[in-house]
Amino acid sequence: MDSLTITGPHGAIPIRVYRAAAGSEPSPALVWAHGGGFAWGDLEMPEAHWVSQQLAARGITVISVGYRLAPVSAALTDSEPARDGVLFPVASVEVATAFCWAADQATAYGIDADRLSLGGASAGGALAAGVALRLRDAGGAQPASLLLAYPLVHSVLPEPSTELAQKIAVLPADTRFEPDDVRAMNLNYVGDPAGLDNPYAFPGVDVTVCQEPGTRHGHLNEPENPGAQASLRRMAAWLDGSNRG
Repeated sequence: MDSLTITGPHGAIPIRVYRAAAGSEPSPALVWAHGGGFAWGDLEMPEAHWVSQQLAARGITVISVGYRLAPVSAALTDSEPARDGVLFPVASVEVATAFCWAADQATAYGIDADRLSLGGASAGGALAAGVALRLRDAGGAQPASLLLAYPLVHSVLPEPSTELAQKIAVLPADTRFEPDDVRAMNLNYVGDPAGLDNPYAFPGVDVTVCQEPGTRHGHLNEPENPGAQASLRRMAAWLDGSNRG
């Protein structure tokens, strides 16, 4: 693993490069953004470090991005002190910067530039989806595919099906994402309610959905969870192209 910083419009961006296992070059690669409600998370959390390690062991180079976080305010939590942070679009721009860096450095890191993907988990999934639109509109390097783990891509949660609502109802309260909680988190990220309609923040795009039975939001932070391990295998298969055309 290489820890380094790259330069972005808002200052230095810490990243980690997890090189694919020996013999994999030129390898598929993934620029990856951790989750944490836009306001929490770091490069050490399992969703960042463990996921990156496991994918690298399966022959995929991973660039994990330590993007700047949104502020922590009383509207989000009363269990920790308030903390300053940045608002949209800073984190989005930093993930885009990391992707462009990875595309430029593909040869140096043994990456197959035609198989450079973009992804993230939870809030990181929202960042990745919005960044894909940002990159498309900029006309430069484009991701080969998007890999989004339990992403938040809607500024307002759609109504769940009856079956899903019943499953959510039995979860512990602190593991649910109620509509009011999501709205508060999203407003904390964008700052201005008008930002909720910005597709770079919340794309609201059509997706191909794969469900992992027996898991809940954030399960990639549970390395011992069989569902997390199954998700890793599914992710690796997607990235190396063995389960799609």
